[in-house]
Amino acid sequence: MTWAAKNATAIVGLTKPFVNWGLAWANRKPSQFDQDFPMGYIQKSLTKKEILEAKAYWDYKKIFDKQKSLNVVFFGRIGPYFDLNIVLEAAKILQKKKIIVKFIICGIGSELSTLKFKAKNLTNVIFTGWITQSYIQVLMQRS
Repeated sequence: MTWAAKNATAIVGLTKPFVNWGLAWANRKPSQFDQDFPMGYIQKSLTKKEILEAKAYWDYKKIFDKQKSLNVVFFGRIGPYFDLNIVLEAAKILQKKKIIVKFIICGIGSELSTLKFKAKNLTNVIFTGWITQSYIQVLMQRS
């Protein structure tokens, strides 16, 4: 990792702290090419209707019930580019130890049915399918 960071033309990340972390690995000062690029969408103001609809959806999914839990959320395409099997392994261990953590996997893709099959006995893994920006915003606010 150090070699890659030292020899990279640029270090980029979603936040400035991520870029600084890479620069620390490289043991160098930032150049004009090292940049942070925040998430690729503009957070819009939601209407009251959108907020109520999203809250009702998450209430229906029982993501935020009376039992306090840590919510681990994934948003994205469910395909071979993300190894979500490790998430299922963590969910299995935590469920066995009765540690209250919910894994909320939001998205669709070629690996979704396989992942759902592997998670069939995991009560702490919730698949939502594709969701809208308003659902994402409300879920992130609640998490």
